[in-house]
Amino acid sequence: MEDLTKIKSFDDFILEQELIAESYKNLFSDDIEERQKYAQQVWDMLQTVYAPIGGIKGSGFNSIDDMIKKIPMWKLNVVDGKVISVVMYKDKGGRKLVASATDGSAKGLESARDSLSAELKRSFGEKSKRALGSSIKVLGADAGNFMIPVAEAAKILGKELIPVDQYIAAGNELSADDDLTYNKYNKYAEFMYMREIGGGYHLKIMFGTPGLKIV
Repeated sequence: MEDLTKIKSFDDFILEQELIAESYKNLFSDDIEERQKYAQQVWDMLQTVYAPIGGIKGSGFNSIDDMIKKIPMWKLNVVDGKVISVVMYKDKGGRKLVASATDGSAKGLESARDSLSAELKRSFGEKSKRALGSSIKVLGADAGNFMIPVAEAAKILGKELIPVDQYIAAGNELSADDDLTYNKYNKYAEFMYMREIGGGYHLKIMFGTPGLKIV
């Protein structure tokens, strides 16, 4: 008689196949061939995700080749050869998360949501606008536990940061997007700061765990 305990259910079989097809890849600076294999997909995803805020800018994001050569660590989730989510890091005050994106699919979004808490325990980064709101929503009641005080964020970045309430009290106005963020998530105002980027000031909150190197 056949041992029924060894018969996989259809759902178990499907899950097993999905796990086989899904692959997390950590690509470092010397993984050039692997980076080249996925670079166009990653680049296109980043362009799409960051387009609403004026595009992705800075060292490492001037071109595909620049990204391949200058971003020290890429973390990809690949399903059947297709990148569904990416997180990119620089080694600056620790493992600094400098960009992230998904392909917009349900699985890509789920992958990003499920990994957020774990990512913030081993890296840090600044968040603003939709990315900030999304992080607060996903983290829920734990969101404040991952936020870094403004004074500490200034030391980590080595830059002048202006607490948002101080910025407003000085008679400055927030952009429409930042004003929406400030009012919607005012309970976290103590962690909000204004940082000068490209000649303008932008509202941000730093999340995560600084000081952990890329290895």
